[in-house]
Formats: sequence, C-alpha cells, structure tokens
Amino acid sequence: MGWKEAHNASHRHVRVEHTFAKLKVWKALRDRRLHSEDPAQATAGIARLCNLNLAG
Repeated sequence: MGWKEAHNASHRHVRVEHTFAKLKVWKALRDRRLHSEDPAQATAGIARLCNLNLAG
C-alpha cells in the first residue's frame, strides 16, 4: 500500500469514529429529552453536551 492509500485509510477511520461519537451524543440527547420532566434541566443538559462537543 502506498503512502496515499495509508493516509486516506487513516482519515476514513477518524471520520467513522467521529460519526459514531456524534450518534452517541444525539442518542443521549434524545433519551434525556424523553425522560426529563423538567424542561430547564433538559435544556441545561443539552447545553453542557454541546459545549463538551465544541471543546473537543
């Protein structure tokens, strides 16, 4: 395998991992929204998760 193929393979792996991470975040948000009785608490949880996502 040439260097270009190896480089592209590593990028594919990173993109797939990022996709799985985003799916898990959205599932957590959905579950939190469905099971929350306090909208303010749900909103605060969503804001925290968004900030964590932006931080890295």
